[in-house]
Amino acid sequence: KSFLIYDSKNGKIIFSKDPARALPVASLTKLLTAIIGLENLNDKEVIAITEESFNVDGEGAIFRLQEQFYFQDLLGAMLVKSSNDAAVAIAKAVEKKTGQKFADFMNRKALQIGMDRSNFLDPAGLNDEAYSSSGDLLRLVQYAKRYPEIQNFIGSRSLDITSSDGKFAHNFTSTNRLWNDLPDLISGKTGYTDGALGCMIAEENLVKQGSSLIFIILGSTDRFGEVRKLSDWSKAAFRWR
Repeated sequence: KSFLIYDSKNGKIIFSKDPARALPVASLTKLLTAIIGLENLNDKEVIAITEESFNVDGEGAIFRLQEQFYFQDLLGAMLVKSSNDAAVAIAKAVEKKTGQKFADFMNRKALQIGMDRSNFLDPAGLNDEAYSSSGDLLRLVQYAKRYPEIQNFIGSRSLDITSSDGKFAHNFTSTNRLWNDLPDLISGKTGYTDGALGCMIAEENLVKQGSSLIFIILGSTDRFGEVRKLSDWSKAAFRWR
């Protein structure tokens, strides 16, 4: 329904479709949740999986009830595995620490970043009444580059974490299926709900050209295939010098 390709060397969108169109963005929301978490919590802050953050999507829990983690490990689970439980647990920890609603944090930060066509309702992106646009998400991606923790996790194929007491270990594989298809892929974040359909943010390094391409796709039935097509088209249609 909407997409854009951004060339980082020239700082330009080189191809797009409806980049200002407001659409649900599913788990791409978690980039904003990660930023707010990093701005309000320290790495070793202990966060428990409570009733509020246990199996929040009803699709099966990946953590045990009352299991505790350091914030940095839940951040990784949220960005690599795209864990909805981790996103809600982080949001609840921020609310408890600050006494403010997490959605208010999200929308204030979005406006600060310049995302003026966005409205966020929950930390995981499960509510399809929330919306953003591919143009706004480009601003979010660029802002997120300030945080090496985010870049490390969205650039990871897998993740191993343990509970803060060392009793339970978890291994997660990235939800991004492009790692084997694009050898120069730098990072990626996926999103999907029935209302949003497939959503994708991906960045590919252009080594010879000294640049990179950022792809943002919303409302897709083949998000991974479309990133591959846009990548092939971009490198065939453009020359860098």
